Amino acid sequence: MTRARITATRALFALVDDQISGVAREEDMAAEVAEIDALVQDAEREWIAADLEESFRVSRDLTDQVRARRAHRRADRAALRTNLTLRSSFVVGCLHTSGATATSHTLVPGVAEGEVAA
Repeated sequence: MTRARITATRALFALVDDQISGVAREEDMAAEVAEIDALVQDAEREWIAADLEESFRVSRDLTDQVRARRAHRRADRAALRTNLTLRSSFVVGCLHTSGATATSHTLVPGVAEGEVAA
């Protein structure tokens, strides 16, 4: 057998004074208001943090010459590393297939044998 559950405030607090039930309602409302205020404060903190981050990004000079020069040097070094890796694997491959010795300056396109690439 299941028991009936009383959910109506009038039936639940039938013997209790109206002031006491009013206090209970006010406590519930205060708890709800506190929860809403906490959510609003969290959202405001996130907005402030996003604004600070955005203002920092805007304040940085993105066309700074030192940064541009460093980025260009990094790109050049990466390209050189890739090129040297490919050349060294080509030289090793030539040595293995022909059994002869090879020099790196003979592999530079546009440079005749015996000349040194600048």
